[in-house]
Amino acid sequence: MPTTSRGYHLNYITEGDGPTLVLIPGLTQSLQRWVDRGYVERFSQSFRVIAVDPLGHGMSDRPHKADAYCMPDCALYVLAVLDAEGVRDAHVWGYSRGARIANTLATIHPERVTSLIIGGQLAASVDPRIQVISDDRNRKLADALRAGDVDTAMLMLDAKDPAAREILLADNDIQALAAAIEGDLGGKPDLDFSGLRRPPLAYAGDGEMFLPLFEHTAKQAGAEFHVIPGANHVTAFRSMKKVVGTDLTRYFLE
Repeated sequence: MPTTSRGYHLNYITEGDGPTLVLIPGLTQSLQRWVDRGYVERFSQSFRVIAVDPLGHGMSDRPHKADAYCMPDCALYVLAVLDAEGVRDAHVWGYSRGARIANTLATIHPERVTSLIIGGQLAASVDPRIQVISDDRNRKLADALRAGDVDTAMLMLDAKDPAAREILLADNDIQALAAAIEGDLGGKPDLDFSGLRRPPLAYAGDGEMFLPLFEHTAKQAGAEFHVIPGANHVTAFRSMKKVVGTDLTRYFLE
């Protein structure tokens, strides 16, 4: 289903009835990944699931200019979907870059967020020195994509599966991905979850590169934190059954 925000076409799907649950995928991913991994089928049994294609991904518009992707605007694109569906507030679940979008939405419009789940991403602002390192890495990733150097980009994304390369090339606009990364460099808003009705829930695989930092920032934000055993950044999303084993349904319904 389509809607528009700031002149951009945004794609999303809805499934099921009940309280609204918004699903936001990560970089290089579309809403179809939530479908393929069973999340939409599983949670649409109890919720009205809205899965979105973030700007630059899936069937949403894919502008090549970085200024289309500043994080507050990315959060407002999700808000435009809620407005189009007449949803006052919703459970919001984002993974990886999708969690960054969810975090920002919860910070700037906490009244629209019933609960917040953060997967594979930091739950709170971090030491500026770490942010400089992160921005430097992401700038190099964007540069590799701009140059069409897919091999370097795949290494930096820690995507060793040959199928991941095919997905990247078949399902994505490389220049739009680069722009999305560039739009999130520097000047990040401080995250503030004090306006939420309940603390966030955060999770990451035990093979996540920055797991100790993730856990630290989750506690800093007052979040409940879960570790997904036997999973890295990629498989912590793919393994829906392991994720559901963290008792997310209880968190939603309590």
